[in-house]
Formats: sequence, structure tokens, C-alpha cells
Amino acid sequence: MPYQVARTVKSQFIRFFWNSKTPLVKYEQLGLPREKGGWNIPSAVVLAETYALKTTLRVLRLREEHPARKLATYFLGVQSRLFLQTQAPGPKAINPTPFYRHVIGIYKRIAHLNLDPPLLEF
Repeated sequence: MPYQVARTVKSQFIRFFWNSKTPLVKYEQLGLPREKGGWNIPSAVVLAETYALKTTLRVLRLREEHPARKLATYFLGVQSRLFLQTQAPGPKAINPTPFYRHVIGIYKRIAHLNLDPPLLEF
């Protein structure tokens, strides 16, 4: 999510949550778990990144001849090998689109974590 969009979403959320009045606690406090005094409200940026990665992984799990999968592997370019066991046949974009470049960055940031089950098995 672009920085300006994230800032606007955060601002709109604060305005909505506090009904345009002065906030009584910091925004960061709202995201903490209830046990730690927060409201357990997720970050819009984290949600957007999660949905982007999750959607891409779902599209790449479609059967190989599905048009959505073909488009995704094209726009991911050679980086599609990060998500697939084999390099998908067909043409590839020289540079991934900004959306897929962002998804690749998200994947690389969390790929080294020891997730159970592994990220690509979700």
C-alpha cells in the first residue's frame, strides 16, 4: 500500500473511531492485544499486504491452464519461480508490475520465518 494511501486510511480510521474528537489513546495502542490494554484492531497496511499475498498464492494454485494463473505468472516474470516448484511455460514480463513487485517483496520478507505450515502450503 503506498505511503500516502496508508496515511489517509489511518487518518480516516482515527477520525471514525474517535468520532472526529481528540483521540484518548495513541493509534499504536489500539493495535495491541486486549490483554495488554489495546483494542486488538489490525493495521490497514498489514491487512492490505496479507490480502495481496494471499490472493496471489490462491491464483497461483489454480490449474495451469486457468487464464488468471497465466496472467499472474506472466506479470510476476521470472520471479514466479519463488512461488512455483517449476518455471511456468510461456512468455514472462521483463519487469514485474508494481503490485507483483510488492507481493514479491512481502514474500521475501516473511519467507525466512519458520511458519508451520510453510507459507506456500496455505
